[in-house]
Amino acid sequence: MVFLGGPRQAAGRRHIFSHAATCATLLFAGAVMLSGCGGGGGGETNPNPTPTPISTATVRGRIVENNTGGNVRDAVIRLGDVAVTTGDNGEFSIQIPGGGGERRLLVILPAGQYDSQGSYSESSCVRLASDGIVIEAGELENGDLKNIGDIGVSSTLTSPPPPPCDL
Repeated sequence: MVFLGGPRQAAGRRHIFSHAATCATLLFAGAVMLSGCGGGGGGETNPNPTPTPISTATVRGRIVENNTGGNVRDAVIRLGDVAVTTGDNGEFSIQIPGGGGERRLLVILPAGQYDSQGSYSESSCVRLASDGIVIEAGELENGDLKNIGDIGVSSTLTSPPPPPCDL
């Protein structure tokens, strides 16, 4: 039998193949170990993690017609990106993320039925849809409840419009 390159070269090739096989085995074992790594903590994970609570503040109030005391339904109450509509009782309750800075509560009344200005306990005249009711930052901390109370508006169907606000 004749070995190409002689017996020394054949032994050298076997030695190189042996090193290559060892390296491949080590790389494979390392990859398997890394893929099983859970990032610490013993590899245990909580199957039912407790969600981080979202802290909210609530603003409540009611829209009423000044002359009759009747409830105003279908008024849109907007506070930031959150909006609700009053029901038959004229009441609203709106939940928003707590904290943050000063915010404006805007009231958009049903078109053609009410004047766009009104009054509430802290102001005798406010432009409801444009200026809104200012709510201070400290009144909307996490979990707070701010009760605006009654917001009075005038019906354009039953009474003359009120004088403009001198703001």
